[in-house]
Amino acid sequence: MAYKHILIAVDLSPESKVLVEKAVSMARPYNAKISLIHVDVNYSDLYTGLIDVNRPVHRSD
Repeated sequence: MAYKHILIAVDLSPESKVLVEKAVSMARPYNAKISLIHVDVNYSDLYTGLIDVNRPVHRSD
């Protein structure tokens, strides 16, 4: 299979570096493009008017 474009989701962890290196080795023989995407999942920093979505929810029964 000839790859044209490889998309890699990274989280800036050491494991991400391994994934990028693997993608480079896969892309190189085919002259494929590589794109990286990183999504920050701490939504409370983005929407300061909302509750902290990372905080556990407590119910009173």
